[in-house]
Amino acid sequence: MVALFWFGVFLGRMAHGLWDHGKRQGNHLLISSLGSLVALLLAIWIRMPWLSALLFFLTGVGYSIVYPCVMSLIGMSFPKRQSAAIGMVSTSGGLGVFLFPFAMSALSERFGLVNGFQFYLGLTVLMCVCIVISLVLLRGKKRLGQTSRNFHHLQKPQQPTPKS
Repeated sequence: MVALFWFGVFLGRMAHGLWDHGKRQGNHLLISSLGSLVALLLAIWIRMPWLSALLFFLTGVGYSIVYPCVMSLIGMSFPKRQSAAIGMVSTSGGLGVFLFPFAMSALSERFGLVNGFQFYLGLTVLMCVCIVISLVLLRGKKRLGQTSRNFHHLQKPQQPTPKS
């Protein structure tokens, strides 16, 4: 099942790269996150192995869009500190990718595979909540004219240099 999830991530990233050209990434992020949440919930709940396998694959497809969209939105949201923001997010992502398999393995060994995936489901719910909050904040920022294109309005006016 885990291999099908990662195959879904692989195929989803390839497909996303072909059809998305940077438009409405926030909407894609939200839809794919909620879709992966529903697919994962059903994959855990349904007891038919072939249908669970398909749903784990679809969960991977939904997750495939998250990292590229987040990186793009971070870059657009922090134009002045773009490299620092992207560095922090990618480092956090790398740390999560490193630690998550160990946590999942330990939980699955201790409490069973289904309960391990329920932990994963809880993290997916948390991710969806964070995405909704972030998108609301970004949309509020756009309404205030603070997007990356209009960010110059937030800069402090330069003081004239005194002439000697």
